[in-house]
Order: sequence, then structure tokens, then C-alpha cells
Amino acid sequence: MIDMARKEIIPAVAKFAADTASAVAVKKSVSKAACKYETGLVTQLSDLIDEMDESTSALEKAVAEFRTIEVIMDASEFVRDTVLPAMDKLRSAADKAETVTAETYWPFPAYDKLLFGV
Repeated sequence: MIDMARKEIIPAVAKFAADTASAVAVKKSVSKAACKYETGLVTQLSDLIDEMDESTSALEKAVAEFRTIEVIMDASEFVRDTVLPAMDKLRSAADKAETVTAETYWPFPAYDKLLFGV
């Protein structure tokens, strides 16, 4: 999950945000358009990128700590109490980002494509 976030999801969302921000700059350079939707989208995506980055860092730290635990019961409790909640937090931010990131930028097939695609 860490690799997916660092190498695929965060860069894809960042690229979409950057392209959208560039489009806003171009629109504003040739017109007096407010570009409220696009500006709000860039802000939302930037916030989600920050949230995913922080969550990924927390998950990396948790995994590193998990690897130092030698007692199986302690390790399983640590996964339940620390690793899984960190994964949930990252997943939540990634799921939100997926709903507002253009499909062409998203690095994985959409859920409906997995269910109904060939």
C-alpha cells in the first residue's frame, strides 16, 4: 500500500492538480473568468495529497516499528491497533482523491471497470 501511494496514487493526483492549475492560469490570462470550480478542485486535491503523504509516512513508521516486534501476540495486536488504522486513514484519503481525479489520470481501473469490464 505504501508503494502504491508513493509511486502511483500521489503522483497521479499531483499531476492532475498541476494540469488543472495550469489550465486555470491559462484561462485567467485570457479572460476574467473566476475559475471557481477549478480553483476549488486544485485546493481540494492539494489537501488530499498532503493527507495521503502524512498518512503514508505514518504507515511507513508503523510498519518499521512492526518489524521490530518479536512476540507474535504483540505483533498481531500492533497490526490491529496501529497498522490497520493507519492503512484505513490512507485509504480514506485515496478514495476521496479517486472521486475527484479524472479517470485518465488515475493509475488503476475504476471499480465499475473491474466489475463489468472484460
